[in-house]
Amino acid sequence: MINVSDFNLTDYLFNVSRNFNCLADEQGNIMVANQAFCDGVSISKHDSTSKNFIDFVYADDKQSVISWINKTLALNSRSDLEIRYLNPSGEYEWMSWSAVKLPEQNLLYFSGRNIGKLKAREEKLNAFLNDYQKIFDSSLDVICSITKSGDYVRLNNAVQKMWGYRPEELIGKNYLDYIHPYDREATLSATEKIMAGEELTNFENRFIHKNGEVRYIAWSAVWSESDEIIFSVARDITELKKQEEATLMHERRLESLVQSGSDLIGIIAADTTYTYVSPSVKILLGKQPEDYIGKTPYDFVHPDDVHIMDKAFQDISTHTKIIVPVHRYQDSEGKWRWLQTIATNCLDDPAINGYICNTTDITLLKERELRIIEQNEKLKQIAQINSHELRKPVASILGVMQLVNEEAIKDELNITIFGHLKTLTKELDEIIRRIIDNTHEAEDKSEE
Repeated sequence: MINVSDFNLTDYLFNVSRNFNCLADEQGNIMVANQAFCDGVSISKHDSTSKNFIDFVYADDKQSVISWINKTLALNSRSDLEIRYLNPSGEYEWMSWSAVKLPEQNLLYFSGRNIGKLKAREEKLNAFLNDYQKIFDSSLDVICSITKSGDYVRLNNAVQKMWGYRPEELIGKNYLDYIHPYDREATLSATEKIMAGEELTNFENRFIHKNGEVRYIAWSAVWSESDEIIFSVARDITELKKQEEATLMHERRLESLVQSGSDLIGIIAADTTYTYVSPSVKILLGKQPEDYIGKTPYDFVHPDDVHIMDKAFQDISTHTKIIVPVHRYQDSEGKWRWLQTIATNCLDDPAINGYICNTTDITLLKERELRIIEQNEKLKQIAQINSHELRKPVASILGVMQLVNEEAIKDELNITIFGHLKTLTKELDEIIRRIIDNTHEAEDKSEE
């Protein structure tokens, strides 16, 4: 049985502790060391008393140890220090030391524990934090954290380029104050969903730049329950938004032109079948676009104009653009409409993969042209008939005048009248001759 009065608990704990324990004088000379210390620096207890605490310290850390010892002596209180100390393998490893000056004695008590693994984890963590900081500082997107009440806690440097503010100008400010008034309600609703556990990706709203401009922003955010913080990434999509709006406007204009335009726009595949017909076909031919899909122009063209289609498909296969000669298509009432088409080869365009055909209805113009031709023919006939009929009496008059003996006319007045009559008759004969000649020329040109 142990006699408690003879048992020194302090000495026992000093010796059985796994920490490196030792007593040293004010200069650091070791007076006694426990077994863990001796094993740790590979020295016997006897030899340890001839060593100084600093003898086992890594060279670059010795000055720090001297300052630390002096500080402990001066403050007369416990102080801590992390340094590299000799380990059992003869290498230096990180240890955490505590030192205290014993009361009323000129002795220092050192106790150290190995923190090599902890230090390694710390170094990895620091490396990670350094990498994170580099990413945080160099990111083109705004990275920020926001409290549950909506106040900015931290922002990276990208905020200045994107929104015009320095990070410190926004810290402590509420994010809703900078959101476009029309978007605040939707933004607040999205924030509530995030705090309820939903992850937010590509939420769009408008942010008021420091200079007053409106910038379109896409947000991704997540809520940390333990930190009570919203972590967010914001990307400026203003230029993308402008491009989208311009593209949408262009598409709307194009759609409006296609749907409300008087011209028919169709796309014909390489196999000559329609793959698209614009809604304007309802106005042009009285049919629905779907009436043409999967069918070919041969299903609608006038039998006498089939050769025009043959030639058109032959030409468009080797040319970028052709003008198809005037041809006729049947409308919903069975009537034939005169059409004029410009075809463009877009087989190499994946978005089209066919021939684009812009067709205009020229029926009224063609009918007017045919009426004019018909009227011209009638006028020619009339001119020919009238000219021949008129020339007969004129020729007779000229013949009679040849028989008249001008010398037998003695009266001066009659001589003058006869001369005028003869001149006018010749002029009339010349006019009739020109009409006949012009009629023949017109007939020759029409035949050409």
